[in-house]
Amino acid sequence: MVIRNKNAVLVVLGDIGRSPRMCYHAKSLAEKNYRVQIVGYVDTLPFPAISKNPNIRLVGLRHPPDRISSLPSALMLVLKCIWTFGVLLFALLFRVNWPLLILMQNPPGVPCMLACWMVARVKHAQFIIDWHNYTYSILRETYGVEDLRLERYTDRISGRIDDQSGTINSSNISDVRNRRMTKTERAALATVSATCKKKRVVERRKRITLIQRFIEFAYSWEGFFGRRSDLNICVTHSMRRDLSDSWGIKSATLYDRPPASIFHKLSVEETHTVFWELANQSEEFKVFAENDPKVLDAMDGDFTEVTKFSYRDGDGIAFLRDDRPLILMSSTSWTEDEDFGLLLNALQSFDKVAGLSGKSNPQTRLPHLICIITGRGPLKTYYMGRIEHLQMQNVQVITPWVDAEDYPRLLGSADIGVSLHTSTSGLDLPMKVVDMFGSGLPVLAKKFTCIGELVIDGQNGRLFDTSHELCDLIKSLTCGFPLHSSVSLLDAYHSSS
Repeated sequence: MVIRNKNAVLVVLGDIGRSPRMCYHAKSLAEKNYRVQIVGYVDTLPFPAISKNPNIRLVGLRHPPDRISSLPSALMLVLKCIWTFGVLLFALLFRVNWPLLILMQNPPGVPCMLACWMVARVKHAQFIIDWHNYTYSILRETYGVEDLRLERYTDRISGRIDDQSGTINSSNISDVRNRRMTKTERAALATVSATCKKKRVVERRKRITLIQRFIEFAYSWEGFFGRRSDLNICVTHSMRRDLSDSWGIKSATLYDRPPASIFHKLSVEETHTVFWELANQSEEFKVFAENDPKVLDAMDGDFTEVTKFSYRDGDGIAFLRDDRPLILMSSTSWTEDEDFGLLLNALQSFDKVAGLSGKSNPQTRLPHLICIITGRGPLKTYYMGRIEHLQMQNVQVITPWVDAEDYPRLLGSADIGVSLHTSTSGLDLPMKVVDMFGSGLPVLAKKFTCIGELVIDGQNGRLFDTSHELCDLIKSLTCGFPLHSSVSLLDAYHSSS
C-alpha cells in the first residue's frame, strides 16, 4: 500500500531516458512505496520499468528556446541559466506533490542546485545531491579553458603560501615569531614576498574572459551548495576524496548496479528473436538480414527466419550460425570525453589484418565484425563523416538510435563491449560498462584515473591506452570466432566474485 505523503522528487536537467542512474534511483524508491516524480526533459522515454510504473510520474520541462544558442557564449550561458532556473523552480513549486526528499543529479549544478535547495527549504524536504561529475569540469572541457583560479579547501585551511621558489607554512611562521629571524630567513622571506607580489601583478594583467569567470563561478557554486545539502552521494571513491579536498564536502560512494531484470545475457532463442525483429523492422539494422542467395540456397529448405547470425529450423528451434559475424558494441553521448577516433583507427587496423587472415586456418581466422555505436550527441555528425570514408571490407559500423526497451536486449546479444569514456574530471565511471557487465559482456575500456574501481585488467575486462593496443585486444579475443575464440573474459570474474 502506497503512503500518500511519501513523495520523492528526482531532478534531472537532461534527458530522463538517457539518465539510467537516476532511473534506477526512481525504481528503488518506488519499490519502497514512494511516489516518485522525475523532473527533467522527456526527449526519450526510459525503459518500461520506469515509464509504466504506477508509482513513478514524469514531469517534463521545456527546453530553452533555440535562438538562445545562436548568441555569444557568455550571454547564451547566462540566458540559459535564467530560463532553466525559472522553469525548474515553477515545476518544483507547483507541478509536483509535497516531497519528503529532493534528489538532484549533478551536473548540471548551475542553476539546478539553487532551485532545489530553495524548494527543499521552503517545503522542509531533504536536499540530496548525486554527484556524477562536475559542472565546472564539463564547462572547462567544452570551452577549452585551462587557466583557472580554483581554490581548494585543503589548501585554504592549511594556511600555506606555496611558491615555485619555496614554501613557508603557518607552523614555520609561528616559530619565527617566537625568536629573532636569522639573516638567511629574512632573505628567504623577502624573496618569497617579492615573488608572490610579482605573481599577483601578472595575474591582474592577465585578461580574464567572461567564460573563465563563469567556470570559476560554477566551481565555487558547486562547493557552496554541496556543503549545504543534507546528503551527498557520488559514483567513485576517488570522487569522494576529491569532494572533500576541493570543497570540504562529506559524501558517500554509491556504485552503480544495473537491475538483473533489465540487463542479462540472452538465451539463443531470445538472441535470435532480437536479430530477426531488428532486421525486419528497422532500416538501421538491415545489415542483420541475410540476403545472399548463395547462402540461402546452401541452407536446407526447412530453415526459416534466417539472419546473418542465426536461424530457426523446421521444428521452430533457434540456432546461432557458425559463420556469424562478431558484434562489438559501444554507446556514447558523442561528447569530448570520448575519443571515438581511437576505436575507428583500431577497426581500420583490424580490417586490414582480417582481410589477410580470410583464407587461414579457422582457429586463427579473424571474423567479419559489425560495430554498433548507439547514442546521440553533438559530435555524431563529425564521426559519421569519418566512418563514411573508411571503406572497410571486413568491418561494418552502424550508428543507430536504440530505444530504452531494445538497448538491453541488443547488449545482451552482443559479443564484446568497448568503452572510450575518460571523464572531464577523471573521477566518474562509465555507466555503459556497468550495463555491459550486467549483460555478460567482456569489456575493453580506455584507461583513465579511476577506471580501476570498475574494470580490473585481466579479470572482468581489459584496459587500453592507444588504438594499437585496442586493435591487439580485439584480435586476441576474436581470433577463430565463434568456435575457437577467447571471448570469455568474464568467466574468471564470475568465478572469483
